[in-house]
Amino acid sequence: MKTYCLQALFVLLATSQFFAQKTLAPALQPYTDGWSYHVKRMFNHAGFDLKAATVNQISTDSHLQLDSTKTAHYSGSTAPGDSLPFARSTYEYLSADTKRETNFLYGTDGWQPLNRTTLIHDEQRRLVYAHTEVYDTDTRTYLPDSKMDVFPHGDSQDLLDSLFVHQWDTGAGGWRLVLATRNTFAGQDRLWESISSLEVSGATNTFVDRYSYDANDDNHLVETFTVAGNGEQLIGRTDRKYAEHRLIEETVFAYDGFDYEALRRTNRAYNLAGMVRKNMEFEWSKAIGNWRLAIVHDYAYDNQQRLSTKYVTYLKPDGYEEREAIAYAYVEGKNLRQETLLRWDDDLFDWVLNSKKHYYYKSLVPTHPTPQPVQVLPVSPNPTTGIARLKLETESSVQVFNLSGQLLQSRVIQAGDVLDLTQLPTGTYLVTAQHGADMFRGKIVKL
Repeated sequence: MKTYCLQALFVLLATSQFFAQKTLAPALQPYTDGWSYHVKRMFNHAGFDLKAATVNQISTDSHLQLDSTKTAHYSGSTAPGDSLPFARSTYEYLSADTKRETNFLYGTDGWQPLNRTTLIHDEQRRLVYAHTEVYDTDTRTYLPDSKMDVFPHGDSQDLLDSLFVHQWDTGAGGWRLVLATRNTFAGQDRLWESISSLEVSGATNTFVDRYSYDANDDNHLVETFTVAGNGEQLIGRTDRKYAEHRLIEETVFAYDGFDYEALRRTNRAYNLAGMVRKNMEFEWSKAIGNWRLAIVHDYAYDNQQRLSTKYVTYLKPDGYEEREAIAYAYVEGKNLRQETLLRWDDDLFDWVLNSKKHYYYKSLVPTHPTPQPVQVLPVSPNPTTGIARLKLETESSVQVFNLSGQLLQSRVIQAGDVLDLTQLPTGTYLVTAQHGADMFRGKIVKL
């Protein structure tokens, strides 16, 4: 049987990233709770803030490489006590742009493989492809689970032209598209419209989010529509308020065809350096006819404006509160050394040590091999109607570009695998493949 993630792993993984730069289209946000753990992980790797599965964040401009992380649970006291190994992650750097993260849980037989994700970045260190596999304990092999293709917008670190998520269909023995988002822009970087197709309970739903801007060029309104046949139906809106171009309030409403109903609201406050110091999440309570504060995040920073402590308070409808604190220590720069999770104990009236996560690094030793001449990449059939085979003798990092130099596809291909161009329009494309110091390049014509 497959080894699946424990719910407790979500708690472990939710301590690394406190704010992401990218946000999902409002139409998709209500569905994220139903997404699999692995899909959420890939979104986090791409820079989206999905709270249930935040990944290890590492600096890309450091001389250190993250080698592994290890988390231990503690016995539950106000002072350090006995610890129990819980989870660990290891990192392999397969090439200059390809990294593999493998996750383990500690069990009675020691460290048990859980899953692994291969990540490919472009020359600007932006994620363009992720592929997750889960470990099957019966066959002792990794089986495909999900994959994501990300197409950044121009030179932007935050904006995307499109994003596609596929889930492996065991019954059909192939990939099934479960999410597709395509963005259009007015001007260079003003997001104008997002069209998203999402599989929900076996059916595909299509949504459109349209973005409006105020006189200060801030996105103050997002209207969400559902698409049925040839028509659109308004189903909600998101109102946003700003101070000096910083988002300070976001309110989400649902629309039933007659009236808007408030659902949730988020308020933010910033410190003098422009960092978020407080984030408050509200839910609309029909019982009291007003907003109910549900979650409060408080952030503290060191003198280098690195997150030093995060406090989270969960306020339950019955008045009960749960509190936790996460303390961050750094090796250098933004590279974490340790995360310490504490929970508040009402009986002891004190913080109780829950877990510690340790980060282990290795120095980034120059590994650039002696440059080799670019070799011809044989492709067949060529021209092709969509499927082509690359003559590769080993696993390689393959990228597809148009004649303008725009990266269209990037992925790791095994020897004997095929290249799928069926989603691309007719035309001529450049294909590169790299394995270590060996670089191959060819052209392919799509009919």
